[in-house]
Amino acid sequence: MSERLLTVHKIGGGALRAPEDFERVAEVLRQSPGANVIVVSALHGVTDELLRAARRATDGGRPAALEALRMLQDRHTTWAQRLLQPPGLTQFLRFYDRLHRSAQSILSSMARLRETPPAAMDRLLSLGELSSSYMLTLFLRQQGFVAAWADARRLIQTDDQHGRAQPLFPETRLRTREVLTALLQEGTVPVVPGFIGRSTSGRTTTLGRGGSDLTATLIAVILKASRVILWTDVAAIMSADPRLVPTAFTIPAVPYEEAVLLAKLGVKRFHPEMLEFVYRRGIPVIIRSLKDLQAPGTTIHMDARLPDGPHVIAHLPHVTLVRLEFNLPLRRPLLRVLRALYRAFRPLAVMAQQWPPTITLLVSGTHAPESLGQKPSRLGAARIHVANASLLMIVGQNLRSSLPIDDLVPRPARVLHEWATDVAIPVLVPTERLTDLARAIHDRCFGGQMQASGSKTRTEP
Repeated sequence: MSERLLTVHKIGGGALRAPEDFERVAEVLRQSPGANVIVVSALHGVTDELLRAARRATDGGRPAALEALRMLQDRHTTWAQRLLQPPGLTQFLRFYDRLHRSAQSILSSMARLRETPPAAMDRLLSLGELSSSYMLTLFLRQQGFVAAWADARRLIQTDDQHGRAQPLFPETRLRTREVLTALLQEGTVPVVPGFIGRSTSGRTTTLGRGGSDLTATLIAVILKASRVILWTDVAAIMSADPRLVPTAFTIPAVPYEEAVLLAKLGVKRFHPEMLEFVYRRGIPVIIRSLKDLQAPGTTIHMDARLPDGPHVIAHLPHVTLVRLEFNLPLRRPLLRVLRALYRAFRPLAVMAQQWPPTITLLVSGTHAPESLGQKPSRLGAARIHVANASLLMIVGQNLRSSLPIDDLVPRPARVLHEWATDVAIPVLVPTERLTDLARAIHDRCFGGQMQASGSKTRTEP
């Protein structure tokens, strides 16, 4: 197995919108030489529906929560009936029935307690990945592949931090090698549910949003894979969101550092920690669309060489700029206040100034003002100023030396110079002007190079 090309495929939930998408997964395997491992997310929207069901249960709506669960059962049953034939269909329905009854029990308990214990929430959310991966395994067998379901809870050992569990690498490495290496040596395709693991106390855990990416890259690093392919509903990383900027073009290759920045901004929906694992081993990550198997996509790798200047115009539709002003003498040291703010809001950026004493934060979303307004005195602040807006982020290399930044940004957009670096220039824009300002800045940055074919050719791996 070690001499064969090994590819770890991660099938994202956004790409699993209809039963026909499983047929595309089978075609992916037919086109993938060597050994393959598949990591699968829940079907599109299932995790969100389970979260809503839990909220309904804790609000006292047990019937509504169970009805939402029944609708998910109907959806999985419909998919199975479209894709599977006996005895695979019978196998899946029995498997799902066990998951469904467990979820019913969890929601009933949440409704009774009026709370969502983190361990119970993880067990509930695991339904999505367990059911999609088991169904895909049975479908692939029906298509003639030698496929085996490999429960991630046998592979991924984590700590006890429910909702955002951290994998324990030595234990995970031992378990993953033991289970998956044997399957691969037999010529079997392991199908692994993403997003979930098992704690040291034996409980089901989840790895947080984007956790399936983490599952895939952990497996790739442990098994020394040649590449990881993230199959999504978009074809590649683009110079901007094409829904916002129709002239956006594909970026064929991106270095790890820029990809990590884009992930932390939430621009690409992959897990930032995912890239840290593969970066150390030099494993390329390729983003491709399950809807267009011929599109080459974007490769993230350490050898990508990009020209100086802008590469991507990222955006966050809702951010909050918060400025806290303090009177002297300070009631609390600024460093202690900074730590408290970081723990509470995980800001995108933060800046402290000794004179006059101020702290400025940039927070994703619009949840910060209300929370801060409830406790300015506890933070020792005399005044708090809040502004809601949108954020454009110009991402690239040597930006401050290669770009006339202020000339590129039309009013009323405002460059946040205090947070500008050579790889990222943040620009605050009024939310109602986000679309036209994004298009204007994209046009000024890329000029005549905005072609779908991508005249800004990047080095391929």
